[in-house]
This record gives sequence, structure tokens and C-alpha cells, in this order.
Amino acid sequence: MDVAWDPISKSVSIGMVVVDHNGQFLACKSMLAQANSALMAECLACQEGCKFASNRGYQMVSFESNCLEAVKSTNGDISRGKWEIYPIHSNIRDFLLAFRSYSWTWIRRIANEAADHLAELAKSRMRNEVWAFRPPSSLTFILNKDGLSCPPTND
Repeated sequence: MDVAWDPISKSVSIGMVVVDHNGQFLACKSMLAQANSALMAECLACQEGCKFASNRGYQMVSFESNCLEAVKSTNGDISRGKWEIYPIHSNIRDFLLAFRSYSWTWIRRIANEAADHLAELAKSRMRNEVWAFRPPSSLTFILNKDGLSCPPTND
């Protein structure tokens, strides 16, 4: 998951990519939201990632974000976190009950290019979109560069 946050308009663009344990593309999503801070935006992305995985019926998931503070607060005791993100973390905890197993991992920004691209795509297209089975053509190069396989595009 990744976000692009505008501190003036408070608009958030979220991108997320789902791959299986072999790195095969399964689905991706880009969406818009609102947040009062960059951290809130990153935590919203974590919440939406949980919701997306839960709605798609995945049971064993590994979530990755390049926001260390969001990953730490999601992995830790939510009562010790910042009060503004407590409701988001409470929602995340509820979504996590749907999974048999899950993990949260911080990754470097360079390893999050595909999700970053989808966040930028949401901002430019100004709408929410989901791609199941086939990524948008603009994402194929990034996935291949990252060593992730994907089927041919259809957009």
C-alpha cells in the first residue's frame, strides 16, 4: 500500500497491489479519501488494504507499507498510539479477525513503486478503480521490473 497526501486539500490517493506467495499478480486498487495528516493517510491505506483483502476472501496475508510509523502502530498496542488514528486502528483490528494469519512489514520506498504508481493514478483519474486478474497497462512495466509476474493487460 502507498499514499499520496495533499496537506492543503487533505485529499488522499491510495494505491494497493495484491500478489500471491509466488509474486503472481492477483488484483490492485486505486482510491481516493480524505485525511487530516500524512500519518492518518497512511493508516487509512492500511485500513483499506485490510478491507480489500478481507472482501476478496484472502486468509493468509502479508501487508507492506513504506510508512514505518504506520507499520509500528499497527503492529503494536493501539492504545499507545496517536489519538487521531485510534479509530482507524480499531477498524484495522476488526478487519484482521477475518484472517487466519497476517503480518505487517515495513518496506523501503523503492520497493513500493507499484502501489505508489496506483496512488498517483487515483489522483490523476479522480476515481476509485479495481483491477482483478489483469493490472492496468501502465503498471505492467513496474511489476515486471520488480520481478513480479502478471498476465497481459486488457485496458
